[in-house]
Amino acid sequence: MRLINRTKSNAAITSRAELFGTFIEVASEGFFIFDKNLISIEMNKAALKVAGLPHKKTIGTHLTELFPGWDDEARMESFKKVVRTGEPFRFRDYLLETEKGNRLFELAAFKMGSGLGLIVLELNHQKIEFDPIISLGQGVDILQSLIHQPFAVLDPENRILSANGVFYEFFKLKPQGVYEKLIYELGANFWNDHAFHELLDYRLPKEGRVTDYQVRVYLSGVGESILSLDAQQFYDEMESRTVTFLAFRDIGGETRNQDRLAEMSDVFSNAPDSMIITDMNGEITRINNTAVKLYGWSRSELVGKPFTALLPAHGKDQYQLLLKTVTAAERVDDIETEHWSKRGEILPVNMSISLLKNSNKKSVGTIAHIKHIASQSQAEKSLKRYRDMILTTNDPVILMDLNGNITEINAAAETTYGYSMGTVVGKSGTTLVAVENLKKYLLSFADCIAGKKVPSYDIKRLTKNGDIHNAHVSLHLLTNVKNESIGVAVVAKHFSDREKANRTHEMLLKNILDIRDPVIVEDMTGEIVDLNTAAVELYGWKKTELIGKKGTTIIPANQQKQAGELTQKCKTGEKISNVESRHWSKSGTFLPTQVSMFLVYDSDEVPQNIVTISVPMDPALTSKSGDQANTAILFHDNVDPIVIEDLSGNVVDLNKAAQKILGWKKSELKGKPIKTIIPQDQQKQHEKILLLSQNNVPIVKVESKVWSKTGEVTLVSVSLVVLKDSEGQTTSVANIFQDITEMVKLRAQKQQLERKLGYH
Repeated sequence: MRLINRTKSNAAITSRAELFGTFIEVASEGFFIFDKNLISIEMNKAALKVAGLPHKKTIGTHLTELFPGWDDEARMESFKKVVRTGEPFRFRDYLLETEKGNRLFELAAFKMGSGLGLIVLELNHQKIEFDPIISLGQGVDILQSLIHQPFAVLDPENRILSANGVFYEFFKLKPQGVYEKLIYELGANFWNDHAFHELLDYRLPKEGRVTDYQVRVYLSGVGESILSLDAQQFYDEMESRTVTFLAFRDIGGETRNQDRLAEMSDVFSNAPDSMIITDMNGEITRINNTAVKLYGWSRSELVGKPFTALLPAHGKDQYQLLLKTVTAAERVDDIETEHWSKRGEILPVNMSISLLKNSNKKSVGTIAHIKHIASQSQAEKSLKRYRDMILTTNDPVILMDLNGNITEINAAAETTYGYSMGTVVGKSGTTLVAVENLKKYLLSFADCIAGKKVPSYDIKRLTKNGDIHNAHVSLHLLTNVKNESIGVAVVAKHFSDREKANRTHEMLLKNILDIRDPVIVEDMTGEIVDLNTAAVELYGWKKTELIGKKGTTIIPANQQKQAGELTQKCKTGEKISNVESRHWSKSGTFLPTQVSMFLVYDSDEVPQNIVTISVPMDPALTSKSGDQANTAILFHDNVDPIVIEDLSGNVVDLNKAAQKILGWKKSELKGKPIKTIIPQDQQKQHEKILLLSQNNVPIVKVESKVWSKTGEVTLVSVSLVVLKDSEGQTTSVANIFQDITEMVKLRAQKQQLERKLGYH
């Protein structure tokens, strides 16, 4: 963005903020800033070129004017949601239509101030035209005069191309021994440390820019210190290569006092109460032994994380307020609040926070003294939260005393049974049970108050109007803080077994539609009932334009006979996998595809839907051997990591996404056993699913793990695709991974809530 005053000369750009403002100005991505009404207030040069606008249009242009024809309600609502909630999102779309055809972009939208920020990158094969930063030699000369901290420029292999004088002085190096030398081989141990590899080999290639990356080093004449690194990659057009600008800042003086307190004080390490030290931004820098035991996380898992990682959602705002209060008042005492443990348990705690200062009386962080409390008042609050949680669920809930009389019902129960709270409280719970199920209900109620575990069961419930509905109920004994029984909660699910089966069928279809390849779902008559976003992008029809139409809408006339034969084979249960075909788009463009089809059954094993997965093929590859075509398709613009192994289990290829998540270069991993990237506890599972895949059993989204070159484990779902040559012989297997770390966390939170509600 234009963060600098255009009247200044380059020599006047002295601050780090101005320097990186210059970087953004000449970046290849288009940077846009809009106000809350989506009216542009700033954009950089690349953004002007993307939108094809003159400079005078920088301010006051509505987002839909920048991208004409791209103003559908759903997309605009997505942008407005970012402004409202601050939750960012990324997507790909064809934004602009020109005489040369549609242009494909990848966008990242995020909240900026009270408005919207957009980063737009064109994904066309041709390189985006933008002004180069300047020649590398000139750029380094200017930067050397601007930056008064150590600074270096690296080539794509992380060899040093140039550095400023401060760099050599600070690290006690000589220029003649540095030029074109790997940065990891500069002599001191810290250069070849894991932290430098993590930054330069993994994070920077993935993110393009990393700021305030901290590493701990030992400096001659100073001792142990902490460096803050800013790194950014640029494309040098004159030399046709990527270069890395790397700036260093010594922040050891700011944190050395914390280190002494944390590492040299037995009082801190072995204190009976939990103690956590943070910097002034609330990021954890030290944690004592008692806190490790209380929270269940190791030091390495917490150090570097924000203190708010220990807090439930409702406690994060409170902590930010406490942090401001401590900064002003220097200390806050005896705050009763709640924290999370690693196991997902709520921990009632009493917390005091005070400022941490260095020898110059400068505030460098905070120290929190935390006492775990299990008082009766806290237990009562937890019991109330549990009761409130039960009553606010969408399922009908009845609370009863130990005599079986109703004491409270929730809103869902009022709607379901037809009774208001005032008219049903005091009545027996049998009022809501059909006569034929009274015995079953009374026996289960007796078992529940006797402390026995009562399994969920089906029952017929009776409404105020005398209507009878099927329900699936569960009974839960309620106790007070003294663990004394005080009542029973009866939760009745909204759906019967049949409805539950239907929901399972719907969930299966939803999961199928989450596949990244184009998917179309038809009913058994051949009418389209759903399609995913990838199919919308491929065929050019909106979802509303295709739903309700015959599946033959996307099939040219000369291909409909083949399509009909494939459908009939699929209906008879025959496996349809990777059959070459031709479809067409709304605009009439022919689309070479590989088609796989299968049936989806309901709970009675009756086929309900035909699912077609169409993988686009590069027309130039359709005449090549099957193995070449399959491999090209799998790798073409695929954002998922893919690793291909031969029949001996050795890696033969991997795409860029796989190199990023695994940290291995293709040359390093090629020829190694695929077990190199699979943790030992998952290797037997991989052998089993590989065998199933080779015997034509489809393997789609099986949960597993992979680990990177640095030993970092990532939770993934893995799908296997068998690759064959032109004669139909299996030659290799493609492992397609999707990172499911966040999904697993959300699922665990959901299961924990369901356990509290008694759904398991």
